[in-house]
Amino acid sequence: TAMISVCISQGHPEKALALYRSMESLGVEPNSYTFVSLFKACGSLSDLKQGKRLHFEARRRGLDSHVFVGSTLVSMYGKCDAIREAEDVFANLPCRDSISWNAMLTAYVEQGQGKKAMLLYRQMHAEGVAVNRNTLVFALQACALLVEKVVSLVNHDTSNDALQTSGSHVKKISIPQEIGRALHAEVSNRGLLSDIMLVSALVSMYGKCGTIPEAENVFASSSARDTVSWNAMIVGYVQHGNGFSAIELFDKIQEEGRSPDSITYMSTL
Repeated sequence: TAMISVCISQGHPEKALALYRSMESLGVEPNSYTFVSLFKACGSLSDLKQGKRLHFEARRRGLDSHVFVGSTLVSMYGKCDAIREAEDVFANLPCRDSISWNAMLTAYVEQGQGKKAMLLYRQMHAEGVAVNRNTLVFALQACALLVEKVVSLVNHDTSNDALQTSGSHVKKISIPQEIGRALHAEVSNRGLLSDIMLVSALVSMYGKCGTIPEAENVFASSSARDTVSWNAMIVGYVQHGNGFSAIELFDKIQEEGRSPDSITYMSTL
């Protein structure tokens, strides 16, 4: 199990699964920690067939009900585009902690299901589940997904009613925007505005909502900025037609001696 875990942590999921086959052939009994690592391997490879086989093995041994095994199963199914299976595992867990809730939240976000993610976040609050930094990041990403969906509908609406329906689209954007503001307040109340991941998620969310001044305020007031947060601000400018500000920000990145990545260059171009 330790060797399998090392393979996973070093980015060799195929070796981890090969080791498990050797383990089976030698008659060595796997435990819950073995399956956690194996499910991570299947998730990184998006190997649904192998994941289901291992799930059957874990269930046969009575290990799939362990909360950390179940949480990894939810994550694995999410990465394999098997949301229904992830939901089934999550719903049948006898005990769910913040890790298992976050695993389901992540699965929804990764599969672009912003509405389901937001409903799950609301359910977490209703059931008094402890919300942590990762939960807030995923909830902000879900808000951005909801906005992207509305914008996509507007861009593809070529009917004669496009102008009449634009007002309803604006209203739909305002809903996740208000949720995003509430999440921003929660981040602030928890003293997490110095967290790099949350800053990037907030900037990205406000950028997608079209509230550039709010994105700028978050970005400018935070000392915690990495390439991801700089990119989020540049992308926000570009998406809303402010190329000049995007180029100015690119210049500042270079002035500060930071290293632009491929997304920085693509957005600036």
